[in-house]
Amino acid sequence: MIESELFGHEAGAFVGAARARAGKFEHARRGTIFLDEIDSLPLGLQAKLLHAVESRSINRLGSHDRIDLDVRFVAASKSDLETAAANGTFRGDLLYRLNVVTIRMPSLAERREDIPMLFLSFVTQLADRYGQPVPRVPGAVLDAVAARDWPGNAWELRNAAERYLLGLPDTPEHAPPAPATLAERMAEQERALIAASLAANSGRLKDTYEALGISRKALYEKMQRHGLDREKFADPDGLRAAD
Repeated sequence: MIESELFGHEAGAFVGAARARAGKFEHARRGTIFLDEIDSLPLGLQAKLLHAVESRSINRLGSHDRIDLDVRFVAASKSDLETAAANGTFRGDLLYRLNVVTIRMPSLAERREDIPMLFLSFVTQLADRYGQPVPRVPGAVLDAVAARDWPGNAWELRNAAERYLLGLPDTPEHAPPAPATLAERMAEQERALIAASLAANSGRLKDTYEALGISRKALYEKMQRHGLDREKFADPDGLRAAD
């Protein structure tokens, strides 16, 4: 049924296909096809997708008639597709056909300075959805959410915002105490800013200390103090991280 949803089918193409139906790709002509979590696509469908990307055309199930596509393909993946291709779980030819331009989206853990504003934004949106007044969020709560790694990224943060709005208890193992003193809070903010700059500059130290307006020695000392490793922020493809 996935193939039918994407490419469409003719009447009688399979049991239950009483009439012809255009697929999602056909509907997207003169537009953009966004393939989210493409790493989850079965290998058999990857071959058919490769043909569609190469030829910019499809065939409905049960038909040999070519339907031309005037589309742009954008794909997103939660895993490293080069590693998946090397492991045989993703087609290398499809990867290299799609991979004209790569944009690496930094995780929330790499952009801690953005987390409080995102949390407030989610709380505001959800308050409107539930018809509730927007609550005041104490600084201690924002400190706590900024201290988390958020492996689930924006969706996990949104769920936490929803629990906060509804007054539900948060998961204990995901709720470390907020920094108590001003010095601890300042140190956490400094670490977040340096981490964000390293991520934005793909771990390049010269670009980082120039962007932060500090000396190379000062950057080294602060990275050592905060336990930051430049290799963590280096882009494996040598591409500059993008927002």
